[in-house]
Amino acid sequence: MVRGLYRSVAISALAYAMVSAISLVLTPLLITRYGLAGFGQIVIARLFVPNAMFGLLDIGASEIATQTVARARQDKNWSHAWGVITLLGLINIGIGVLAGILLIVGSHYIPVWMGVEPSYVAGLAMVLKVTGLCLPVLFLSLILEGLAKGFERFGVQR
Repeated sequence: MVRGLYRSVAISALAYAMVSAISLVLTPLLITRYGLAGFGQIVIARLFVPNAMFGLLDIGASEIATQTVARARQDKNWSHAWGVITLLGLINIGIGVLAGILLIVGSHYIPVWMGVEPSYVAGLAMVLKVTGLCLPVLFLSLILEGLAKGFERFGVQR
């Protein structure tokens, strides 16, 4: 049991190190390609994804999926588990669609509210619209993360 814990900690540490290294490599490339203002728009748009500010809307989908799969592995009641996962998926897609629509509709108002310089409002609005279009898939990915955890496939998740 302790060996598994050490292994999971090592995998997590490696995953975070890789994400940090990728960020260190990508940041200068993104700034060179899009300029500092464009990079700032990308950073602002990342506020509106499920693992950031919109985390308030995720309803604990990853944890529920993890618990559901872990229970099904224990009691072999897969039909109940898939029913819960299906309902959770429909709810999360609905939340993603609703949040996406709200983000797309508000995409021209959010930059103004944030005090973005007028010459950058259109660019940030476009980035927010694209983020809004991606939200249903991003909210659904929370369930996929939970499924990987429930099957104890932490390496796959990373």
